[in-house]
Amino acid sequence: MSVVLTSSEDAAAYFENADNCLIGSVPALNSSRIEFAEGASGNILCCGEGVSLASTRITFKGSNAVVFIEGPNKDLRLSVTVWSSSVFAIGASTYTNGALNAIASERRSILIGKRGLFSFGLWMRTADPHLVYSADTMERINPSKDVLIGDHVWLGQDAMLLKGATVGSGSIVGACAVVAGKRIPSNTSWAGNPARQVAAGVFFDSASVHNYAEADTKRSQTYNSDRWIYRGPAEAADSDLVKLGQQLAALGSDAPAKAEALTAAYATDKKNRFAFGGTGRKANDEGAADAGKTASSGHSEKDAAADIPSGQAASGKRKASAPRKSGGLKAALKKVLGK
Repeated sequence: MSVVLTSSEDAAAYFENADNCLIGSVPALNSSRIEFAEGASGNILCCGEGVSLASTRITFKGSNAVVFIEGPNKDLRLSVTVWSSSVFAIGASTYTNGALNAIASERRSILIGKRGLFSFGLWMRTADPHLVYSADTMERINPSKDVLIGDHVWLGQDAMLLKGATVGSGSIVGACAVVAGKRIPSNTSWAGNPARQVAAGVFFDSASVHNYAEADTKRSQTYNSDRWIYRGPAEAADSDLVKLGQQLAALGSDAPAKAEALTAAYATDKKNRFAFGGTGRKANDEGAADAGKTASSGHSEKDAAADIPSGQAASGKRKASAPRKSGGLKAALKKVLGK
């Protein structure tokens, strides 16, 4: 029989003696549910402090999968399904305007950095998912691949990121764009089906113009900070984002080791950790503290989602135990794994 958890109290009680594991804090479940399919075991839900889920459904369809939600994250709207030995991870301070639909399967990962700005109607999938073969060689030609998204990425309404899509930090994917198997460098803008680059050397700020007065519009014409300008290795293959995906794939069905790898990667404070390509301008790499400075252009901290301080990363463990309601997840991992 499947297990359905619809409240924080249900979740806390379930993880006391379950074959699946919670590390960190129990998330606030507002009209939300966490499901485990019949027979699912060895799964890990890693949840940072200050995470609340709104109209969310997280479903573990198999075993040894990891769902990693860094905190803080307020009112995340997710519709996530993870199959055996697959991973879904999302960084802190991410804004979802509607449900982010994601399916991670065939042991692949969907990895999302922090401070994402996501519209509604979004889809991410690591598989097609049906089999396609060459009529000449009789060999399969549609392997599943990771979907990888850096920090501070803006995804427009109804965009689809399919297997092999890799988006560097600071980039924009326009409404209704379909990105499959493409690598989008940092600080570029892409649109269309199939997606193509429409601009390079650009960046965005998360302040919303909807209710701007004339003075706000005038003030927004210039931006006096390089906080959203990223610079990384020229090739995506050399970026920490792609390397993290490769590391997780190599770990196979070892869910605790995957949780540990995610903890280390998401705890890194370097601004350019998930960047590749990017602009020719100098991009400061002094860490998250620099990225969190308020721009002198007049944008307020209230307007910019990125000004929410990031929480401690989530982590995994090797044996189920009671949920931890205080302290950071890095500390929990250190205690459980002895690292």
